[in-house]
Amino acid sequence: MDAELSEQLHYLALKTLSRCIERARHYFERDFPVPALNYKLRGKAAGKAYLQTWEVRLNPVLFVENQQAFIDEVIPHEVAHLIYLCAVRSRAPAWQRVADGHEPSISYCAKHHTLTQYPVGTGAHV
Repeated sequence: MDAELSEQLHYLALKTLSRCIERARHYFERDFPVPALNYKLRGKAAGKAYLQTWEVRLNPVLFVENQQAFIDEVIPHEVAHLIYLCAVRSRAPAWQRVADGHEPSISYCAKHHTLTQYPVGTGAHV
């Protein structure tokens, strides 16, 4: 865990990740393991999903500065990528329903993955 990231924030991220996976299990009526969560992402990206390692990587600097946006949007969006890549691939409307079940829409991907959407120090999602 990154030094700047509090245990409470890490707990919220894990709780959100687990809740998203539970929604996918219920919706698709199949088991999905809870992905690994790490904070090794650097640069402008807020988050990324890795199917091969079944993990979600978050940018710790952006997470600390934009906590609610990460809980409400970034983490659910990255889980939706994993579910889509694993179970849905050709069913884009189903992927949208997975993402929409926890606020963000599929269009989130194009709009909200960079530092410009999370201005440093604002704590707000633009």
